[in-house]
Amino acid sequence: MLSRVSNNSNMAFIRPRLRTFLFAWLACLFLATSSWADQPEFSSGQLGQGKPWETEWYQYDSGVDGPVVMIFGGVHGNEPAGSRAAMQIKNWTVEKGKLIVVPRANKLGLQANTRWIPEFRNDRKLKDLNRNFPRQSDPTTKTELATALWEFIKERQPDWFFDLHEGYDFHRVNPKSVGSSVIAFPEQAELANQLASVANRHIAPERAFSILAKSGPVDGSAARACSVQLGAKSFILETTFKDQPISQRTRQHRAMVATALQAIGVTDRDLSQQFVSADQNKKEPIRVGVFDADGAGPDKIFRVLDAEPTVEGFHIGPEDISVDVLDQFDVLLFPGGSGSKQGKAIGPQRRELVRQFTRDGGGVIGICAGAYLCSSHYDWSLNLMNAKVYNVTVEIPEKGRKSMWYRGGPADVEVEMSERAGKLLGLDGQHTIRYQNGPIISPGSSETAPDYEVLASFRSENYLYEVQKGTMTDQPAILRSKFGQGEVIAFSPHFESTQGKESVVVRAIRHVAAPPAETQPEPDLGTPAWEVTDAPFRWDVTTRTDPNQVGQFEITVQLQMAPGWHTYANQVPGSPYRPTVVQLQLPDQVEAVGPWQKPVALPDLAKPEQQVYRGTVRFSRKVRLLPGAKRASVTVQVDYQVCDQAKCLPAATVKKTVRIGDGS
Repeated sequence: MLSRVSNNSNMAFIRPRLRTFLFAWLACLFLATSSWADQPEFSSGQLGQGKPWETEWYQYDSGVDGPVVMIFGGVHGNEPAGSRAAMQIKNWTVEKGKLIVVPRANKLGLQANTRWIPEFRNDRKLKDLNRNFPRQSDPTTKTELATALWEFIKERQPDWFFDLHEGYDFHRVNPKSVGSSVIAFPEQAELANQLASVANRHIAPERAFSILAKSGPVDGSAARACSVQLGAKSFILETTFKDQPISQRTRQHRAMVATALQAIGVTDRDLSQQFVSADQNKKEPIRVGVFDADGAGPDKIFRVLDAEPTVEGFHIGPEDISVDVLDQFDVLLFPGGSGSKQGKAIGPQRRELVRQFTRDGGGVIGICAGAYLCSSHYDWSLNLMNAKVYNVTVEIPEKGRKSMWYRGGPADVEVEMSERAGKLLGLDGQHTIRYQNGPIISPGSSETAPDYEVLASFRSENYLYEVQKGTMTDQPAILRSKFGQGEVIAFSPHFESTQGKESVVVRAIRHVAAPPAETQPEPDLGTPAWEVTDAPFRWDVTTRTDPNQVGQFEITVQLQMAPGWHTYANQVPGSPYRPTVVQLQLPDQVEAVGPWQKPVALPDLAKPEQQVYRGTVRFSRKVRLLPGAKRASVTVQVDYQVCDQAKCLPAATVKKTVRIGDGS
């Protein structure tokens, strides 16, 4: 996106990429005049590259001697706050030593939202990654993933190790849970108290963090292994996912890690409010702050954003709405839920900061409750468009006085996109879209909010009372306004919850992140990443000789789906999708040995009973030559159908013949 500068001379109001460019230039100047030998360096890589569980690591080397600090997140896949916090911490820089972050240690577990390693979910001894690391009684690792992580830890030799976790309840309320605690060895109790103290800001006493520093992290955990085996100072930082939004939990994790880095002496800055990389001079990924607090339901939005590589979403709460934080984002998104609760949680001063963000060129997306928020109707509205909401109160016989905004449970309604919407959002014509009490909008009476443009209209309606009949049809479903230098798009229905229509939200984000000048013709914004059909499916077959069995071979079939694409792993009754089937066509002189070894399948986001394969997956099966045979040809056949969020390509079959035996 292009840099945007407000008329305010305060440095805080310079739009992110320009401001960070200036900071980067000053930093380079400082480095150039200090020491050419000690150059800081970012690096990254993958553990288990090509494996189903491959996961990323990131390192910032300050170039100055100092401690090595390692951060883990996502060891347990049903504890997302630690992983998301680590994804933010990987963007931090330090002045001394090294900062190394593995944000998604159990990547498949995070994708499946399960505590366990999915492959071993039914194996009591192996399923918990945080019991797979060396113990004093047994110095071995227990799974391939744990081995890769442990070898990486040993290679980097951390002096300090912090593992970010979550508990199911507050330890002070329920001692069976370690939620909201700092787990450390007795000799680190003083620092543990500092970390708990900073996490305890603005929370109720019964939810305050506890210090568990009697015996240290649990045996078999990465944190304990780092201490016992490598002599590192180790901590497990536990937030609580009960009744707390992710924005609050990630903020607690960032605060604790930022305090630790200052105490260790690798930095003298408080980094707790830094979400993104200092390098913002590239157009992608677009950085989206998604409101996540009382009255906000961001889960379905993140399913869309997490599947889109050109967009990066961050959970933000009311406490994160400050100039320094907002300046890191290109777009703010207010999701479904309750508009009044969101507006009141933000409060009047922070609502003005959101308006200032928009005036200075930031983009805003409102969905359902967020669309109420964008209006000028309520005292808690953001007043980003001159729009009033149909919300009269009517006396309903035998039911009393009822507000007309409420139209019952979720329903599917018909929405017709305008020609303008086709250009901006990539969808035209009439479509069936999920709806759940989104605002019914008409022009307002505000003297300060800008008028809106209608991008789509309702062509059918949902109503609960007879008096509501006829008040929804032909009213705006999607609205757009200009507010200062920025743009706003408000959705009354839920495109993000409508299968195959999710890309409309991504297109809206792209548009408000970098809207074209009003004096220029609006260009086609291009095809979203998940609609790219240039080889979304690739495959290959390899063979290797079994070193333990003469005449036996392993055939491996590797399938690779482009980002955003998937194939299906199972057949669901009534589903039209074709599952992936790998078969061998064996000649008479070859027989199969055992069944296919299949990769781990993940639940489809829209239909959990439907299992899918994403990324790179491998099938393998052993075969052997019968007595007297020296060589043979084996044909591998793959039946599959590749799909993205919006469409499926036709089902297809591919074949390849490979040789085994002498000369293979």
